[in-house]
Parts: sequence; C-alpha cells; structure tokens
Amino acid sequence: MIKIFREHFVEKLTKEACNRLSLYQRPESWVISQASGSEASIETGLHFREDLDFIMPDAQGLHDLENSMRVHRSLPKLSRLQARDPRLWTRLAHVECWEYMIKRWPVGQNGENEKSQINKVLSRYFVRQSQSRALLRNGISRLWWIAELTFDPMRDNPYELTSVLLSTLDITQTIMERNFGRSNSIATAFLEIIQLRRDLLLDQGNASRMRVRKLGKFINMQGGMSVIDMLKKDEIKRLLEAQLEVIISAEQTVSSGNTPEEISEEYDAE
Repeated sequence: MIKIFREHFVEKLTKEACNRLSLYQRPESWVISQASGSEASIETGLHFREDLDFIMPDAQGLHDLENSMRVHRSLPKLSRLQARDPRLWTRLAHVECWEYMIKRWPVGQNGENEKSQINKVLSRYFVRQSQSRALLRNGISRLWWIAELTFDPMRDNPYELTSVLLSTLDITQTIMERNFGRSNSIATAFLEIIQLRRDLLLDQGNASRMRVRKLGKFINMQGGMSVIDMLKKDEIKRLLEAQLEVIISAEQTVSSGNTPEEISEEYDAE
C-alpha cells in the first residue's frame, strides 16, 4: 500500500528544512524517525505494480530515461489529479526513493553554499506548489510526469517520445516548463517534429538548442492568441514545420550579411 505524508507533517518538514541540511547527506532515510508512523503518513488505495528499482547515477550517466519509465510503470493506476498531490512526492522522495534521491540530487557537494543547499532541498525533495514547474522540479514527480505526458500505447515503443523529450535538458525544459507541456497533442506534435527534423533540432549543438527554444516560444505565443490545443496534432505539426522554415530562413539571412533591421524579437537570444 502506498502511503503519503499528512499535510501538517509536510509543512513541518518544509519549515525545518533549512536547519536539517546535514540530514540530507545521510545514507539512510531519517524522516519517519521524526514522528510516529500514524502521525506522519496515511495510506492510500494505491499499490506499486512493481518495486521502484532505480538505476543509480554513475559514470555512464544519470539514467533519467530508464528511471522515468520505471517510475511510470510502477504506478499504472495513478491519475493525473492524484499526481498533483505534493504529499505523495514528498513522501517518496524522503522515504521509498531516498537512496536514489541522495545520489541523483546530492546536497552539500561541489562547494554548494547554504542558500543553494536549501533551494535544492525545497525544490527537489518537496513540491512547493502543485503547478507544473514545481512538479517538474521534485526528483521523483518529474520522472513520472515526463513519462506520463509522452507515453503512447499505440507505438511499438510506448516510451519512444519520452526518449526524445529527454534527449537534451533544453528540450525537456522547453516543453515541460511551458504551459503547452500540459497538452498532449501539442507536446506530442512538438516532439514528433524534433524527431523528424533531428538534423536541425538535435544534431547541431547550440544552433539546434536555439531553434528548439524559438519553436517553443512561438507555440507558446500561439496558445496565448488562439485555442491551439483544439487543433489536431497534424495541424500543430504543420504550424511548427512552417515556423521552422521561417527560423532557418532568418538564420540564412543573418549569415549572408543582409540582416533586415528587424528580424523580430522572437529570434533574439533569450
């Protein structure tokens, strides 16, 4: 049976976090010892389908893709509404997933000052708000949400787009931390364009990074001007393809030395 922290216990841990930084460097979870089980947690009607067996970060990499799939598969009946509950992710980060957390998000290493340590604890081990950005900062909820928003059971590999999303940190942030990341049709269209045009959007280093950011800014602006999430996926893809052509054309104009006075603020480096 999966447990969640009680709200008052989360509040207590949050308030005392700045005075407990040394505890976040311990190899074993210490949180439950701060209160009796009944005071700290309550049971839910959820169960893990399989154990949360993480691949620990090592010299080969962070293994976010593999761990995202594992967390998602282990919670098949978790609804998106339930997945917005800070009590769930705070409990998992502090108890069941503690070993993974201290290796993926270690506190007090590499010369971190106290302020940086506090910010890391509050953002990675807690969920300070139930908004998308906060959920994508918590060390465990981010793994579930990344997989949830890209999972497609109709594909041969249902996590195919999850791997695209995690290709680079910039792609992850551009899609997940913008409002349109909450729309499956928009996020899927965006990722399919990246997959289709990886030569332009993945394989050219900083140039690819800036193009992804420009496309993200463009589609986010479109969402503010129209009900873009009412469009079909293929219609959104056509919008993105057309805008990518505009971006490439602007780059060619710049490289030719014939830059018009305004190539538009949209193409300024953010």
